[in-house]
Amino acid sequence: LAVDELSTPVLELWDDILALPVIGVVDTVRSARMMEKVLAEVVARRCRAVIIDVTGVDVIDTGTADRFIRIARSIELLGAECVISGVQPAVAQTLTDLGVSFRGLTTQRNLKRALDYCVALRQQAARRGSAA
Repeated sequence: LAVDELSTPVLELWDDILALPVIGVVDTVRSARMMEKVLAEVVARRCRAVIIDVTGVDVIDTGTADRFIRIARSIELLGAECVISGVQPAVAQTLTDLGVSFRGLTTQRNLKRALDYCVALRQQAARRGSAA
């Protein structure tokens, strides 16, 4: 159980902004655990945004990319924004060579930029709410 917790941590970075830091290989079993845990946290914490940080992932093949896209789409179906951060140069090149498209998903260079982006979205939503 402790190993499961460590392999799929969901961290609260800010009010209603969560992060799913990913390190190492993401196989089918691990991605299913990640999906289950992050979706439960989105609902439980009523979050507005989730950052999936892949800085610690050195290799992404089409199967792994598809799993990340499915997690991101599921998060969005629950009404939260999903941002992918930390794609390494070699991974970006591989994904491009394989023809994998993250079209429609927001990507940011690193976790800091992703958090800045999410906080800005949160501030925009607050301004719209106060103007209504």
